[in-house]
Amino acid sequence: MVCPNQGNHRIDGNTLKQLGVVFLPAPIKIMFITRPSAGGIRKHLLGLVKRLTSLCYELILVCPRDDTELTSLTGQGIRVYPIAIRGEFHPHRDFQAALEIKSLIERLTPDLIHAHSYKAGLLGLAAGWIKKHPPLICTFHNPVRRHANKLQDLGKRRLLTALGKRATHVITVSQALRSEAHTLLGIAEEKITCIYNGIDLAEFSASPQAKAICDTLGIGDYRYVVGTVCRLIPEKGLRCLIEAASILQGQLHKVCFIVVGDGPDRPFLEKLVREKKMEQSFVFLGFRPDVPDILPCFDLFVLPSIEEALSLAILEAMAAKIPVIATAIGGIPEVVTAETGILIPPDNPQILAASIRQLLLQPHYRQTLGRAGRERVKRFFSLPQMAQRHHELYAKILSSLAKK
Repeated sequence: MVCPNQGNHRIDGNTLKQLGVVFLPAPIKIMFITRPSAGGIRKHLLGLVKRLTSLCYELILVCPRDDTELTSLTGQGIRVYPIAIRGEFHPHRDFQAALEIKSLIERLTPDLIHAHSYKAGLLGLAAGWIKKHPPLICTFHNPVRRHANKLQDLGKRRLLTALGKRATHVITVSQALRSEAHTLLGIAEEKITCIYNGIDLAEFSASPQAKAICDTLGIGDYRYVVGTVCRLIPEKGLRCLIEAASILQGQLHKVCFIVVGDGPDRPFLEKLVREKKMEQSFVFLGFRPDVPDILPCFDLFVLPSIEEALSLAILEAMAAKIPVIATAIGGIPEVVTAETGILIPPDNPQILAASIRQLLLQPHYRQTLGRAGRERVKRFFSLPQMAQRHHELYAKILSSLAKK
């Protein structure tokens, strides 16, 4: 990929083509579109745009008005345009959002549009139906959710199939999700690229203040701390974790369970904890911006999801050298191996409880798993690797268009 406008000399595009060099605009202008999000999508996007600002790109971010974390990127080499984007489908308001995106496309003339999530992709596609726009890439972050209502399920799949077929390219965050996009939505395999989530390992080095943080959280007197970080929604399977904790009450002493995160399921989960009489040993911390500081307090990280594409929280725990117990669903087996943790079937509190007990009683084994986990993240799931894969895909798509 070449940025021919750099420096004082501009080379004619035809000359570059004759030399076998692909002529692309400099800087390359990419418009990112995202829906409201409170977990992995936002972290993924924040990491990606921050890395890409150092490369040959001019970045535009279209995001929800009330997302203060994303809107705060203004002035950091990113042009931010907050608009009224809703998380759920709403025909009238979605149409208004598509009109605003169309107007931004016409005014800002991006070279490439990269939508994050199905909803953002459909908005970008709707703007394209109104008027032709640049190539559209859409990243699928989550599995296609099944609905009990068969008509609703069919309608959603048809929309996502249209998105996948009309988009220039689709990115998935795991090979499992790539397979689902092909088999369930009928998207051609050559149009789908798997790019794993990546994290900054420097943020998850051992904290020398872990003991003080544990005392601040009120868990310093516990012998074992089992933790998780996730959005509190049914898909994360936290009911199974509470059931497993209840089983362990009579088997292990001084065990504390910590849940970092918030979400619509919190009242139900807190009620279940009270029913199990575990209020003192099962703590909900809510949303915390200091997860890298809290993770070293954990002896073990557990995520009993019943639906998952590829968990950033698991990658963060592994980067912090915390052994992982997780369910063998979606893209999780692409991350957690026998060398870094334990994979279990979903919705099985007995097996989860036995696995937690096994690792808590083997401190040396936990240390071995933790060290291997960080090495695996460093090798396959780092933020620089994720950004480089995106950089290569952008170049490939724009180069193929420049050659036409």
